[in-house]
This record gives sequence, structure tokens and C-alpha cells, in this order.
Amino acid sequence: MNYKMKIQDKYIMPIKNRIKTKEYRLYDEERQKIKIGDVLLFAAKRVLVALLE
Repeated sequence: MNYKMKIQDKYIMPIKNRIKTKEYRLYDEERQKIKIGDVLLFAAKRVLVALLE
């Protein structure tokens, strides 16, 4: 399944480089449905990063 969500610019590079230094919490119901193997598209002000696992 594909998900799109907004994210602050400061989190883009650590996620893009697969560096996990913080745990990102998923507060709303839609985000809690995300499972391993899903595609996440993070949109910041001017950056779009696709993470495929």
C-alpha cells in the first residue's frame, strides 16, 4: 500500500540516508495502518523522498 504524508525538512535527510536516531511516532489512525513493506512518500516544503522497503 502507498501512503503520503507531510514531514518537516529537518527529518528528510536522516530518513533518506536510512539513519534512525529518533523514533517517529504515528499519532493518527491512518498512519497507524502502515506496515513493513509499504511505500511511504514524504513531502517537505520543496523535497519529495520515496522510501522503498
